[in-house]
Amino acid sequence: MSILSRALVVLLAFVLTGCQAMQSSPVAPSATAPPQASTAAPGRPAPSFGISLSENGGVAFLNQPWSGTLVVTSSDNTPPATVSVQCGLQVPQLMPGFVGVRVVGCTFDTRGDYVVTASVVAPNAVTTSTTVALQAIPAPVVPAPVPSPSSLVIGSLTRIGGSATAQEWRLSASGSADLTDFCWTFGDGAGACGKRTEQHIYTGVAGETKTFTVKVAARHPAFGEVSTTRDLTITFTERAVTP
Repeated sequence: MSILSRALVVLLAFVLTGCQAMQSSPVAPSATAPPQASTAAPGRPAPSFGISLSENGGVAFLNQPWSGTLVVTSSDNTPPATVSVQCGLQVPQLMPGFVGVRVVGCTFDTRGDYVVTASVVAPNAVTTSTTVALQAIPAPVVPAPVPSPSSLVIGSLTRIGGSATAQEWRLSASGSADLTDFCWTFGDGAGACGKRTEQHIYTGVAGETKTFTVKVAARHPAFGEVSTTRDLTITFTERAVTP
């Protein structure tokens, strides 16, 4: 056998041996990804919250409490984590979470426009807010109390003597006990001061009738000077005329 023939035989034997080895080697199975764990069933949905704040006229008086009605609602009546109210740039007022109605307040010492912000923070940290605009102005000046007409009245006008043409009358004022400094004008140009009850003589021509406007003034500790009037009609005869 020639050298070339031997070489071919050796090469053929090597190829056959390799094919047998490949056929006898086990093939490793391909890797398979492990099954994914199932997702847990979702729980109860997070509650949603609503919040409202009344503006109560939209005006706050300086250095006087302003109040508004705060309403917090919940989709399932679960309270929020916290509730807060911030008056302008002031430090927020923090409150424990609640569902319902509360009155909240602010006080401002400087005139201007302010925004009041009310917020609820849910357990999952979601914040819901509402705002109202306020104008802070000086409080109106309260006028002094007006004297009550009923605090002083002319209670009685009584003829007590005199003649037909010169009649004497008693004039009495009534009212609160703390009235002082009484002054009368009798309606005929004369007057007198000092007494709650005065006496005065009215003169006229026999047979004529005259009307005199009687006025009394006094001082009240709360109202100052108060006064009232009453008409006195006199017929100058011997018969007294009751007004």
